[in-house]
Amino acid sequence: MTQTSGKPSATESPLTGCTVLITRPEADSQPLADRVHALGGRPLVAPLIEIAYPDKELTFDPAFTPLTDRFDTVAVTSANAVRGWTQSDAWESREQAVSSARWFVVGERTRRALQAVGIDGEVPEGCKTGQDLAVYLAEERASERIKGSRILYLRGSLASSAFRQVLSDAGWQVTECICYEVRSAPWPDSAWQAFLEAPSPRAVLLFSPSAVQTLVHHLTKMRTSPAWLQGTVIACVGTTTAKACTESGLPVHAMASRPDRDALLSATVTALSHGGSQSPDSV
Repeated sequence: MTQTSGKPSATESPLTGCTVLITRPEADSQPLADRVHALGGRPLVAPLIEIAYPDKELTFDPAFTPLTDRFDTVAVTSANAVRGWTQSDAWESREQAVSSARWFVVGERTRRALQAVGIDGEVPEGCKTGQDLAVYLAEERASERIKGSRILYLRGSLASSAFRQVLSDAGWQVTECICYEVRSAPWPDSAWQAFLEAPSPRAVLLFSPSAVQTLVHHLTKMRTSPAWLQGTVIACVGTTTAKACTESGLPVHAMASRPDRDALLSATVTALSHGGSQSPDSV
């Protein structure tokens, strides 16, 4: 990123003068927008994806019988999966199948979503991504620190097959449940135009590979000049999102040390203070 004179002084709020494009689904954007505003920034909510929850019974692969089947462990990698699990029809009829299971999750946000419906989820130390959690569960099963072999994986429609593969290779009997669908949102034209017209510094906050794909698709479709990157920090919530940026030809200036709002904003502020030159590995 080109160095600018818009960097706040030590006495200013850390995002003073910075326009921040928030690309997560609108329902999840307001707390982050409020935080950006509190730090002195100008938030622009521009959802790149939409989350859709099934309006009927969830789909399981392979199918299971709630009245007789039992799971030893449940793995959840997003708060959206928790919402889809609890909002779907007849979810209470499935409670018996997971009544004695241990729940393992990625991120405090997911843990809080479970806590809100009366379930205690464990957040293993060092598990920042779904892949981290899969490796952890594989290792725990190999060392027999987790009892049982049946695991229910609550996921979204675009989740990688790698999670299931890692667990299956470790001897887990995996049942997957698609709790929500990820779709491209209508292009947020007005927010995007306001972002392009804003003076630097600017920042784009990205939360998923699917959001990256939507962004790149529209940039290509509109033949947007690479000049928009000047004065712009691109910040990613985790390694899979950063990888999607790199593979799509977008630079990554900041990456959160853990998958949550405060860590992402902290990484963004640090990158801005370095003129956007900081590598994600050092965030």
